[in-house]
Amino acid sequence: MIDSRVVCLALVRKERLELSRVTPLAPKASASTNSATFARLPTADYTSTLFTRVTPDDGFYSPTNPRAGGALYCRLSQSRRRCHDADQRRHISPRRQRVVLQYTMRKSTPKPSPSTPPRLALLAAICLFASTTAALAAQATAGATSAPQAREQREEAYEAARTEARRWLDGLEVDAVALNNRGMKGQKKLAEIMDIYLFLEMTSEPQARARINRRVAELTRQTEDDAYHNMQVCPDQEFKQNSMSYLRVMWLMREFELDTTRYERELAAVKPRMDGHLSARGVWQRAMFAQYYERFGMRKPSVIRDGNLRAGVVRRKTPIDDYDRKSSYQLTHEVFVAFDYGYARETTAFSDKDLQYLETTLPALLAGTLARRDTDLASELMSAMVMLGWRTHTTVTRALDHLLTSQNANGSWGHYEAARSRYGDYVEQNFYLHTTGAALRALVGYFEAGGRPVVSDPAPGE
Repeated sequence: MIDSRVVCLALVRKERLELSRVTPLAPKASASTNSATFARLPTADYTSTLFTRVTPDDGFYSPTNPRAGGALYCRLSQSRRRCHDADQRRHISPRRQRVVLQYTMRKSTPKPSPSTPPRLALLAAICLFASTTAALAAQATAGATSAPQAREQREEAYEAARTEARRWLDGLEVDAVALNNRGMKGQKKLAEIMDIYLFLEMTSEPQARARINRRVAELTRQTEDDAYHNMQVCPDQEFKQNSMSYLRVMWLMREFELDTTRYERELAAVKPRMDGHLSARGVWQRAMFAQYYERFGMRKPSVIRDGNLRAGVVRRKTPIDDYDRKSSYQLTHEVFVAFDYGYARETTAFSDKDLQYLETTLPALLAGTLARRDTDLASELMSAMVMLGWRTHTTVTRALDHLLTSQNANGSWGHYEAARSRYGDYVEQNFYLHTTGAALRALVGYFEAGGRPVVSDPAPGE
């Protein structure tokens, strides 16, 4: 006997945002080098870190470890190298668990017409049931296979975009002294390209990692020149623009296991000036300076001693209508600092109310940014949402498709040709580099990040 109950698989199709082309704004003028990077929505718990595929030759490959999340591990310098346990200290809130696929039971036996003979009515019912079942099965099969196909297509597009971006980066010259002499942020741009290479190195195969390490070693040879270490004598504006980047470059050199002996001496000499300017920095910037001081074992002045984000836009709950481009970048950077720009997967920076605020604000800002086709800011907002675990949010998917379809033919992202008449070839370093880094790190964070973020309660008093 044929069961008259039909199980119907309901799938929600994700729509892609199609927008008219307009010229986006230039990258933010006051961004930190750290900004060229890597949400608590109800679909995810909180664990986030950047992982890389490794082989047995790397020395810490464990394909038999059921808690390792496959062959994905975090690659950091020896002082920070550790395997991240994707199942450790996970916090899953019931309100974040949503049903994506819905099943319904339906009665589909047709009622025969009074004028229809019983045998014909039964035959018609059987035929109708068979055709309905076949149609529903075909629809369910099509829906079930469309998602993997779309995912596979995006992964292929990501690999191609990554390859083209890497080719563009490899051909880009970044001379910090030359950039400073032309009124641009030299140390900042060096830190930006090194930051991108670190993300790529951590998510590449051994042979590619070796090439990246050689490229970074070439870029950092300039740190041996006296002109590079001009932080004690440069103008105040140049110092403020490059001070955090100056620290960032040294941290990145350590991550690439390069010699920082000279750099450490120069940093010790410039520390008094570094301390004195911190009171003029913003909330997230002071919090990031506090992290660098801790990493380098430097005594922190009182202005950054607590190193928290209590006075930031998240804690103030800035209304969505009050956000402009600058405050939007401030919001993303508060998330970046909380997760160490994608290198950490735990944070105590946000309370439950903070996370509820971010759940509403970040997607709204990202949607508006996509409508303006502002690739630079959209990339950073997407990175912030991915760090917080909102990878499957529909707005993130729209941002993902935007990045995968808006890459320039030469491998970069952004449209800044109007500035070429002023900056000449340096438009590549001054504008395209930041947007390319932001886009690439958003994509790497989306496709390569392992685990989900863990958000713990803030410390008392925060």
